[in-house]
Amino acid sequence: LGFNKDQVLSVSMPSDSAAQTTVRAFHNALRKQAVVKGMTVGARMSEEGLSLTSSMAVTEDGRKKEMMCNFFQIDPDYLPLFQIKLLEGRNLSDSFATDKNDALLVNEAYVQQMGWKSGLGKQVDMGGKATIVGVVKNFYYRSLHNMVEPLILVYNKNPQYFNTATIKTDAAKLPMLQQLFKQYFPALPFEAQFYDDIVAKRYDRDRIMMSLFKNFTLFAIFVSCLGLYGLVTLIAVQRTKEIGIRKVLGATIHQLFVLLSKDFMRLVLIALVIALPLAGFMMYKWLNTYAY
Repeated sequence: LGFNKDQVLSVSMPSDSAAQTTVRAFHNALRKQAVVKGMTVGARMSEEGLSLTSSMAVTEDGRKKEMMCNFFQIDPDYLPLFQIKLLEGRNLSDSFATDKNDALLVNEAYVQQMGWKSGLGKQVDMGGKATIVGVVKNFYYRSLHNMVEPLILVYNKNPQYFNTATIKTDAAKLPMLQQLFKQYFPALPFEAQFYDDIVAKRYDRDRIMMSLFKNFTLFAIFVSCLGLYGLVTLIAVQRTKEIGIRKVLGATIHQLFVLLSKDFMRLVLIALVIALPLAGFMMYKWLNTYAY
């Protein structure tokens, strides 16, 4: 996936302006907890946290190119917490005062779309010019049904709206975190979700389809077996006298089995010749819904 989703918990925060002082206090309290091994505040790494923007930059041959792309609002702890790899340059940092307004990160796909050999130092206009200070390795912020699209990571300048607390912690510590949340927001429900579940939810439709396919396949096999049993029984009843005569004349069990089964085995082989290519074609079409 290009990022580490293990033991990463996303905690939703209220976005109304009146609650922001309490939100910041809760964030500070979380950072002091021994059970919290890492924390980042910003947009959730999912479709809910994505924003869409228009960006303009100059390509290698000097042409201006405008491109619609996704972006996340993050803080400097985002890459370390998700263990997203930097291919070149550096992470956003609080040590550089200009990073909040004049710096950004892009992924490999953005660099490739612009036709650059390197993205470092390039200017990107998103309603205001900013400089690329780092390029991250592509990671799958959507499901594997989608190609990795160009992505921009900017410093979170809207903590009121992008204030999801994403923390590294054990599932066993969830009740403790819920209790801490209730101390600051007693009237609000504790809405938290592990990234294992967020990623798994992207493939709910596939699991449902495979479950239906498996169940209908088993049902079809069961019905087919009933039909074969009925056919064999009918043949055996119709040829009882013949079987008795052949047995008396010295026919072996193997010979009698071949005699009774060759007719319907021919039908089974014809059915397989028709069904297997169709099944292979349907599987091929389903796998083509994935980009990778």
